[in-house]
Amino acid sequence: MSMLYASDKALEAVKSQGHFFNPHKTLSHKLGLAGSSYELVASLPAVLSYLGPGSWDAISSHEERLQRTLLEYLTQKPGIKVIGEQSSDPKVRVSTVSFVVDGRTSQDVVEAVERKTAGEIGIRWGGFYSERLKTEVLGLGKDGVVRVSMVHYNTGELHIL
Repeated sequence: MSMLYASDKALEAVKSQGHFFNPHKTLSHKLGLAGSSYELVASLPAVLSYLGPGSWDAISSHEERLQRTLLEYLTQKPGIKVIGEQSSDPKVRVSTVSFVVDGRTSQDVVEAVERKTAGEIGIRWGGFYSERLKTEVLGLGKDGVVRVSMVHYNTGELHIL
């Protein structure tokens, strides 16, 4: 859900993003694109099929297995600190794992994994729009954390660890 407010003065200055022949009096008229994306609409049957009955439980179970494998590895390695909950239980964490490695920058860790896997693993480093959490709560520098998303579209087939 979202909401946008625009003053009367701002509303007068905004030009329509939609077709010239559509109404242009309200902010909704001016910012509405006047039609849906045909590509996105055409994808809806496939999305609904993918997210059909029982799929959420299967997705959650798959993500938990992937996450458990990674968390078990990370928590057994000296010098690696997992940030946040160390359980793979989907009731207590989402399938994104953040960690730091003693003596290595997060950027170096990510670049080493990318070299070894030819970019086949979705792994990133940084603060991820959480600057205050990164610096004020976690006490980390600009390098931030290593982050791996162990979500449903991943498989457990690539083993580099």
